Amino acid sequence: MNDMGARKLRFGDLRSTGSDWATRLESADSLSDLELQLLGVFQLQRRTQSQIRKAPNYEFFKRLFDVFLSVVVLSVALPLFGICAILIKLDSEGPVFFFQDRAGRNFSVFKVIKFRTMYKDADSMARKLLQKDTPDERATRVGKIFRKWKIDEIPQFFNVLKGEMSLVGPRPFPLEESIFVPEQDLTRFQVLPGMTGLWQATRPNTISAMEKFRLDAVYAQERSFAFDLQLIFKTIPRLMRGEPPREAS
Repeated sequence: MNDMGARKLRFGDLRSTGSDWATRLESADSLSDLELQLLGVFQLQRRTQSQIRKAPNYEFFKRLFDVFLSVVVLSVALPLFGICAILIKLDSEGPVFFFQDRAGRNFSVFKVIKFRTMYKDADSMARKLLQKDTPDERATRVGKIFRKWKIDEIPQFFNVLKGEMSLVGPRPFPLEESIFVPEQDLTRFQVLPGMTGLWQATRPNTISAMEKFRLDAVYAQERSFAFDLQLIFKTIPRLMRGEPPREAS
């Protein structure tokens, strides 16, 4: 089995066991560069883990609210899933949904789910973009609309129902991006990732990745139920304005 196949097997095998993947990797015979870097960041996060603030019963009420609102939204949105699926299929070849490994709380690995917004050969197109200065045209016509109004992220309410994400929290970065989080901001991995968060609700799209990491860590330290509600209410006007997407999918 080649290195890429082994990497996919290990991450896929360990997704349901949370951060135990790190224990498995520590005893593995050989690791890819990405696995070595992820393991290093995980070990650093584990060594520097700090006690973060939270109000009494915060986790219980946060989870209750997550489940309630997710059920409400999905009950309303599910009839629209069929329309979205038809539009995606008519616009381009490929699956309706997009799945990707993301780093969750305590570096547990889970599959985030979205409506597909890019062409099925987006990976090969990305390599071409690196080779020459050309416009990024990986997003489909329907995908651009979905991203503008955040329709592509509606399926993530299933991630919330499963307890892999929360409505509010640090955005779950792809594994290969998680290795760049600075040591002082690793507290972002001590809380559930969210569909919206501090930087999404209060900052423009153009802020740097380092600023996003910093604000995620601030949220992890200052989170409370009232703070979560405040960020949700600040996110709603941004959704109504149809702001450009912040990340490719």
